[in-house]
Amino acid sequence: MRIPALLSCAAVAPLLMAAVQPIRLQPSSPWVVDYAENSCRLVRTFGEGKDKTKFALESESPGQVDMLVIGKPLSNYSEEVPARFLPVQTKPMKGQAAVSADNHVPAIVWARITLLPDDIAEREQSDDRQRHQLAVRPPALDLAKQAQLKAVRQDFAS
Repeated sequence: MRIPALLSCAAVAPLLMAAVQPIRLQPSSPWVVDYAENSCRLVRTFGEGKDKTKFALESESPGQVDMLVIGKPLSNYSEEVPARFLPVQTKPMKGQAAVSADNHVPAIVWARITLLPDDIAEREQSDDRQRHQLAVRPPALDLAKQAQLKAVRQDFAS
């Protein structure tokens, strides 16, 4: 009874290990920036042919950024896909698998990603929750703190 179970585990192991391996594609287009009236989008294409994949960051309001990846190499992922920006982030962001509406190509969406190191992102989320719990007008934003966050985001991006 143990031999068939052991053989099935051995047969499935390469598939599980392959799913953990990152996909590395070379850029195949320049960055394209679209400053729309109510949003901002940054897009770049990676890979060629059947490996062609589009990466997009979109912001519809200040401080809120969504990340989207579309391409056939993403077809092997489960419904929830973790991602993180190395080497800065240690906690993965949870993305949702989807399919593009026009040509049904696999896609993954990460909603409201943070472009901050984990400790600062957690502190900011805590501050936001505290601000939203107030029944009256929230306190004024600290301009020095906003400038510090901007500098941290710049360091994170570089």
